[in-house]
Amino acid sequence: MASIQKRKDKYNVVYYYTDKYGKQKQKWESFRTLREARKRKAEVELQQANRTFIAP
Repeated sequence: MASIQKRKDKYNVVYYYTDKYGKQKQKWESFRTLREARKRKAEVELQQANRTFIAP
């Protein structure tokens, strides 16, 4: 599950994923608008639910 954090004038999407070695990692992605962050959050959650997520 992903979450959105506001830091100064940017919005960050924060989520966890498992790398190719089986370790759990945390990823932060920055966006200028809340709309962009919400869109990315929905994409990440959908891909994780369908097990088609590939970490950038």
